[in-house]
This record gives sequence, structure tokens and C-alpha cells, in this order.
Amino acid sequence: MARSLTDSLKLELQLGKFLGNLSNGYVADLGLNHVFMPQWRFSPFLTLGTGLERTEPKATLVVRATRLTRRPTQASAGVTI
Repeated sequence: MARSLTDSLKLELQLGKFLGNLSNGYVADLGLNHVFMPQWRFSPFLTLGTGLERTEPKATLVVRATRLTRRPTQASAGVTI
């Protein structure tokens, strides 16, 4: 889901769930995307964001908390067409 704040700024929210052989979990990411020249055909952009990742192991491999929570950060650059 994304919401345009201006012609060149966009706020993005992503929610997801992952299922695996060893663990399941949830992911939530929030990012701010800036397009430098939105009127150009090929527009360069930068994205900065953070999120929350929660992993629930299916098996006990180590004696400790069964749920793991991390706060990943992201930075990306590219060109929109």
C-alpha cells in the first residue's frame, strides 16, 4: 500500500507473512520514497525505511526465547520507467 504525499514523495507500507520448513513469521515495513524528477521518462529515486520482523521457530534448536523479533532497515536507489 502506498500514499503519495507530493509528486516526488511517497509513503509505502508493506505487510507480509512467511511460511517455511523451520519457521514462520510476519513482516511489516514502512518506507519513504523520493523521486528526483517525476516528469522525466527515466526518473532516479531513493528509498529509506525500517520495519519489524517476527520469527516463530517450529522446532527448539537452542534453549532460549521461542520468538525472535528484529528491526531491519532498508535503503535503495534505482530508476523508474
